[in-house]
Amino acid sequence: MDTTPTISPTDNASAAGNNPASGSSSNADMAGDISPTMIKKNSNIGRKFSLAVCLLLVLSMCVFWLISTYNAVNMMQQQANNLGQTLAQQTASLVTELVLANDMISMNVVLAQLTQDSTISEALILNVDGQVIAASSRPPLAQASWLPRLDANYTAAIALADGNAGYVRIQLDQSYIQASLFRNLLYIIAATVLLLIVAATMTSTYYQYLVSFPLRVLTFSLANIRKGEISTCPEPDRNNDVSHALRQYNATAEFLAQNTFISSFAHRLPDPERQAYKQSQLLQDATIVCISLSNYQYLASTQSEAVTVALLNKYYFFAEKVSQLYGGIVCSCNDGELIINFASSQYEDEQAFYAISAGQLFLQLIDELGENTFASAKIACKFKLAVHSGKVVYGLYSPISGKDQGLMGKTLDVCRLICVESPDNALLVSHNCLSNAGAETRVDAQKYSLIDDGDVQLSSYLCNNPLQLRHSYRTAKSSADFTL
Repeated sequence: MDTTPTISPTDNASAAGNNPASGSSSNADMAGDISPTMIKKNSNIGRKFSLAVCLLLVLSMCVFWLISTYNAVNMMQQQANNLGQTLAQQTASLVTELVLANDMISMNVVLAQLTQDSTISEALILNVDGQVIAASSRPPLAQASWLPRLDANYTAAIALADGNAGYVRIQLDQSYIQASLFRNLLYIIAATVLLLIVAATMTSTYYQYLVSFPLRVLTFSLANIRKGEISTCPEPDRNNDVSHALRQYNATAEFLAQNTFISSFAHRLPDPERQAYKQSQLLQDATIVCISLSNYQYLASTQSEAVTVALLNKYYFFAEKVSQLYGGIVCSCNDGELIINFASSQYEDEQAFYAISAGQLFLQLIDELGENTFASAKIACKFKLAVHSGKVVYGLYSPISGKDQGLMGKTLDVCRLICVESPDNALLVSHNCLSNAGAETRVDAQKYSLIDDGDVQLSSYLCNNPLQLRHSYRTAKSSADFTL
């Protein structure tokens, strides 16, 4: 006999904890289980890693600056020495005849032209005794006061055939070498700052992506084991120590999920003191939708088990998606009957309107439910839908979902009674629900019958014609088709 299980919407929460492959968890849950101290420690490790990289970068830039500066100074100093000596020799050759003729005016003119708009700060003509015959100088170029002046003197003899007629001394201003070195230092500092920013950003991102986030996921999964939830972590494609640790954990988690029953003890018994503290919240105003597959017994006896299971799975799945679309919660699911609670909405009119809209949208999906891949022909499904508003007792513990989402009370019984009276593939709404939803303004309904619940008689209204739900129908259908 085929024993294929039927999946109900209320089984999703418990199935996620038992499935080893259900490792995808929300970031909000992950953040709730990771303590701030742990995050701070991870941040400190990441900062230390980034600081070490930045210090290494600064050290590298300092070494690069020292080497480049040393080479540049040597090269420019050699060029300045060659230039100074060449200028001194050429000047000596130029003033030889002027010295012999003792033409002081011409010598001063020549020296003045040398020092005009050039790096020559001073030019002197000396006799053989070292006395100054002619001289010319210019004021020093403007520069930073904290930079020392660099001047170099170069001397050349005024040579004659039988001896020397004197000397020419030229003083070169080499402050441009210091200025260029200072500009180079500024460029190196600016480049270092930019590289530090890039390095800090890249190392922080690298650490968060490859180390911090995988470790947080692993920590979250390990913390869930204490709650009885065994789940695996996403395995990265890289081969490093972190990915190896994740693979080892996933293998251990799969072994525990197959050979232990930790998930059976994941939920605690509701605390009586906590329940007594919430007594004021147990009785709530709620709107309930009851969906019943009226010919469930007939289909179960005439169709094969594969067809029945596929039909129920599709029915429960579509009902869950419709409830999620309008903010409802599936409270119970059994033998073709499904109860949806819309108490999460803040106002009663919103609860009622969303419940009626969910019921009308489900009516649009009935044709899709009849199509079954295991059946040779389309299955004639008959659904009865009822919506009722009133006071319900909320907060019963559910052993299926492990949450306090169960309902009880007279309102639930009346809703089931209305569902029994509903015609096939139609939506029957109570007078209370229709009044809250906005009768004749937002809901189109016609009076159907009176229902006697034992104490009072309730008027029921038939909502067969769906309102403007085409967009919601397309949204729910596309979402269901994609998931299926």
